[in-house]
Amino acid sequence: MSHAFADNLGQICALLGRLHSHALAARLRPHGVLPGHLPVLFQLWQREPQTQAELCTAVRVEQPTLANTVKRMGKAGLVHKVKDPRDRRMARIGLTERGRALRETVSHCVKEVDAVAQAGLEPSALDGLLAALRLACASLEQDLSEPLLMLLDVIEEEPKPAGEASPGT
Repeated sequence: MSHAFADNLGQICALLGRLHSHALAARLRPHGVLPGHLPVLFQLWQREPQTQAELCTAVRVEQPTLANTVKRMGKAGLVHKVKDPRDRRMARIGLTERGRALRETVSHCVKEVDAVAQAGLEPSALDGLLAALRLACASLEQDLSEPLLMLLDVIEEEPKPAGEASPGT
């Protein structure tokens, strides 16, 4: 690993995420679960059923991404869609019996991978690392919540040479 790569927070976190995901995949594969299923599973284990919009917000992904994940999870027999009793046009996503039954197994796999990742870290170092990463996440979320197009309101359009038409005219 090059020095510049090792000193870049985003790159080292991305590498950690990929390594963590690969280690999880190896443990989850025999159970027919993928690492990408975990955010949805953990949400539904807390409360089910939920709408796709609720899940998108909770797991912080775009609707098309969640739709594909839910479709794959349905094929794997982990989730199913049920009609909302109050609004028949809306579907809610719930766990199948198989999805519910895998809770302990999947949780064990996650704890096992976390134990491997944390090996050699003193509890105080781990606490500090987690606090720093939470702060970095909060800072980035705050940055992303600022309307990026806001700058367009304060940038004046450059004057057009006489006789040149503006776009849309």
